[in-house]
Amino acid sequence: VPMFSVSDSWGDGPYQGPPVSPGYAGYFSGSVYSSGSFTTSDEALKKNIRNMENALDIVQKIKIYQYEFKTNEYADMNLLKGSHYGVLSNEIESVLPDITRKFRRITEENNNNNNNVELYKAVNYGELTPIVIKSIQEQQLIIEGLKEQIRIQQSQLDALNRKVNVIMKD
Repeated sequence: VPMFSVSDSWGDGPYQGPPVSPGYAGYFSGSVYSSGSFTTSDEALKKNIRNMENALDIVQKIKIYQYEFKTNEYADMNLLKGSHYGVLSNEIESVLPDITRKFRRITEENNNNNNNVELYKAVNYGELTPIVIKSIQEQQLIIEGLKEQIRIQQSQLDALNRKVNVIMKD
């Protein structure tokens, strides 16, 4: 059975497969490849726009892991084999709850039986990108401040060295 659906029920679209979890336009089981993608970001479509602060503090709370998916236990999900790097949505939820979401495991067995629905958590990795960019900007401000401190201290050290050299000549 193809693992793609364009609707919330079987066979309503040009593709057939298990229904999509609520709130999703599509469900793809396995890798999806593309030669490019874009995300809507026009200012005209946004409201409550404000600068983000303390992104570095947020990033420092995020743990990064190396892991492998349980591909044998969840074969129907077509999870990628091999070693991967990422976060745990269960942990991200406490730091950035807006970028996590529960999803329903889509299988033929639990499709028509809501009593057997398995819920898991997912992370919108795309939402992490601007936070990481902002944290780099904040870190760069810290670095620039430290460089200025070093420059001032080096200038003071040079002045002290000149005074010591004058004293030593006497």
